Amino acid sequence: MNNFLLGHSEGSIITPFVNEKVPVDGMILLAGTAEPLAETMTWQREEMIKDVRSVKGFQGWLIRLLKVDEKITKMNDDLTNAVLGSDERVIKHKGKKLTRNGIESICNLTYQNRYKK
Repeated sequence: MNNFLLGHSEGSIITPFVNEKVPVDGMILLAGTAEPLAETMTWQREEMIKDVRSVKGFQGWLIRLLKVDEKITKMNDDLTNAVLGSDERVIKHKGKKLTRNGIESICNLTYQNRYKK
């Protein structure tokens, strides 16, 4: 019997990492990203910040007062630094266990795109 993994969207990014741990006979990747994941994540974060900054009225004032846009960037930077700063295979970040496989390559690309230009 042949075993295959099927990954759709974000699953098409995760599936190759799963295959490293549990080898299969083949993979089917559907609707994956057309660009490196770090670029997609950067774009998504920038779009989220743009949306947050465009809110009007009292809600917009409150968002600006609480500096939500800065917090989004800081949260992303904290996660990137936690992963890059650890040699452990599993790290704990804000009470959640994260495996180093997979997110390390994402964070490395994000770090390179952000700081190595």
